[in-house]
Formats: sequence, structure tokens, C-alpha cells
Amino acid sequence: EAVDGRRHTGSGASMYSKSDGSSSRYQIEAKQTKHSSMSVKLEWIVKITREAIAKARVPLLSVRFLNIGFKENGVESDWILMPLSEFKELYQLAKGDKPELPRWTEGE
Repeated sequence: EAVDGRRHTGSGASMYSKSDGSSSRYQIEAKQTKHSSMSVKLEWIVKITREAIAKARVPLLSVRFLNIGFKENGVESDWILMPLSEFKELYQLAKGDKPELPRWTEGE
């Protein structure tokens, strides 16, 4: 939703709508926990990367902490993990620089 995307019904169970959500630029895998920590599994990153490349999109891993008390501490509960190349491109755009062509659009 934050990237003008749509949530896939069945949490990506369909062979046509892989992963949990997507937008025109991003393929998104979403995870959440009620605990104060979460391990990021390499298999999640590999899965979303493969699905994103197949759709010529950038992979994102969305992490949500459901703990009560985050807002009071000034910490957001929703976080995004993205490839460093995408972060660099977004940073260049924010600075007003012309970004380099990201590898996600090179047909890998």
C-alpha cells in the first residue's frame, strides 16, 4: 500500500500472483511478528528475488513488528529491506542526481 501496490489474495499461493504483494516497480514479500525480534531467512530473500526478476521488478521484504509500545518509543513498526542497488538509486534520486540503471531492469 505504501508503494501504490496491491495485496495478493491467498498470500501469494497462486501460480500467477506470487509473493504477498506488488506494484509496477516492486515485488513484495511480507513478514510480521508479535515478538521483539525476527530472523531474516535467506530463503525469503532468494524467493522474492526470483519472483521479482521474473516480473522485471525490484524485490522488497516488508517486516512488521506487532509489539505494543513501539509508537511510544518513537520507533516505527513497519520496515522495508531492499537490495543495496535499489537504495542507492533512491538515494541518488532524493539528492537530485541521475541514478545508474539498476540491475533489475537489465533482464537478469
